[in-house]
Parts: sequence; C-alpha cells; structure tokens
Amino acid sequence: MVKFDTATSNFWVPDISACNTNTNCPSYCVDSNFCTFLCDTSCCSSPKDGCPTYLFNSTKSSTYVSTEKNITVGAMQCILGEDIVRFGNFGSLQLIIPKTQFAQAPINTDFWNDAINGVMGLGFQENADGNVVPPMINAINKNLLAKPLFTVYLKKVGLQQDVIGGVITYGDVDTVHCSSDFSYHPLTSTKLFQFQLDSVSVGNFTSSTKWNVIADTGTSFIGGPKVIIKSIAQQLGGIYNEDYGIYNVDCNSTIGPLTFTIGGIQYPVEQEQLIIDLDTGNCGLTFFRYESGGSGPTWIFGYSWFRSYCSVFNLGQKNIGFAKPIF
Repeated sequence: MVKFDTATSNFWVPDISACNTNTNCPSYCVDSNFCTFLCDTSCCSSPKDGCPTYLFNSTKSSTYVSTEKNITVGAMQCILGEDIVRFGNFGSLQLIIPKTQFAQAPINTDFWNDAINGVMGLGFQENADGNVVPPMINAINKNLLAKPLFTVYLKKVGLQQDVIGGVITYGDVDTVHCSSDFSYHPLTSTKLFQFQLDSVSVGNFTSSTKWNVIADTGTSFIGGPKVIIKSIAQQLGGIYNEDYGIYNVDCNSTIGPLTFTIGGIQYPVEQEQLIIDLDTGNCGLTFFRYESGGSGPTWIFGYSWFRSYCSVFNLGQKNIGFAKPIF
C-alpha cells in the first residue's frame, strides 16, 4: 500500500536491496544481472530472515527492465527501474500503465513496520526528481485515461480502522461521491497543484492578503502563516501546545466555520473538519503553523480540506476544481 501524494511527482517503493546482508554493497548489486560480475559474493546472497515480503524484488517480475541508472529522490539514493504499474487490486481491470519508471529505495528497517510502503507522486513532471515521467503523466501520454485528470474524495472516519476512507477516481470526475457543481481555478505553478487564495475569515477575523496555496494529499491538516493561524486559533478558543505543535481546544466547543475565498467563491470548512479527537481525552484544531521560508506556497490544504470538498486535479487544463461531497 502506497501513499498517493499530489505534492510530489516521483513514484518510489522500498526495495529488497534493503535486506542485503552486506550493508556495504553498492545499489546496483541488487540487480542479479550485474551482481555476480561486479559485486562481492556476499552482496548476491539471499535476503536476511524476516525481510518483509512486500519489498520490491525485481527478480520476481518478468516484466521488469533495468535502466542501469540511479536516481536521488529527496535524500534517498535509489535504483531507477521500469515495470508495469497497476492501480487497484491485483487482477482487477483498473488503470494499468506499462513502461513506468520508478525509484527502488533501500529503506532501512525502521520503515518496515510502517503501514505505508512507498509513495505515488501524482504531480507534474516539472517537479519530478531526475525528470522522470510520473505515472499519471505516463498514463496521459499513452492515452490510457478518458480525461487527463483525477478526483479525490475523502470522508471522515475518526479513529476507525480497516474502513474505506475515500476514493481516487482516475480519468474522470467522481459523480458518485461528489456533487456536480464544481468550480475550477487556474494553477499558479506548473510544478505543483498551486492556486491563489484570496482571503480567510472566521468569527471577527479576516485577512485578505493574497497567498499561494497547494492542495496536498500527503498532509493531514491545513497549514498557514504563523500570525494568521494564531489569529484563527484565538477566534476558535485554541491554546497552543508547544510540545506537539498543535492547538488544543475543548472537545465540546461550538466553532467555525473557517471560510476560505478562492476566485471570489467562498469555501467554508465546518466544525466537523476543524476539530480532531486526539484519543487522550483532548481535542485539537486541524491546522498548523507553516513557514515557507520565503519561497513556494504559503498555505497547504490537507485532509481537513479534502474531507470538506471533492477535488479535481486537472493535469491537462492545469486547473483545480472543488465541489461539496455527497454525504
């Protein structure tokens, strides 16, 4: 299971090379075609006992192609491989993308128990490390999608586990979970799903500074400038917790809405999406202080936003659309 991330553009998975008994082995030794000729025999031995079965093993794939290249993704030195990528359950007739390049990451053992076994970057090629063609762009180039877009729908499931928390629809607008009245806004960047935020308001507070904001499925909360977030929290009765970087609030509070204006259209985020149960007898506000450092977006819209609005990411028209979900 991988995380689908609209703020990045590379697809990477944890690789079997993380299980080599000899930690000094070069990354290319994972490829059996090279190992016996170029590497120490200890690098070509079988993986260690207890190695997770979900790690990608190129020797188990009849369609894998080695690019004989390495790639740096973030801080990771990875092998660049190529294979067929399938979205959805194995055997299902869902999106299948041949000749897709991806990074094979030698993740350490600390990662093995993580529920997320890699990242599927859904962004533009301009934002991809190594200028690798992202899977979605590859699918569009191969005319595998009805439309060059995808829709994200999330629902609030609280602390429940093993339940469906949302749906991603590739190649079309989600008409099952989303209302039809989408409003679309132009992107202000060809690297990210970034657009202009006109204003934000709650209670007696309003700020009409125009900011750049990104819609990021890899972020849980809504992030914004420290001074603005502080003012919003004061209106909602939040008290900042220095230890956890979150604003605590009374679980029985009646708050909101927090209204964002985009392209002259008001998008209120209601109380249900503004308060989260921390499972400690306390509750917190679902936003955080975000400092961009003077470059990039000033705001980040995460899960709190996506649970409030279905979002269409249009890679063809380079715009983004929002509509209320059908609950």
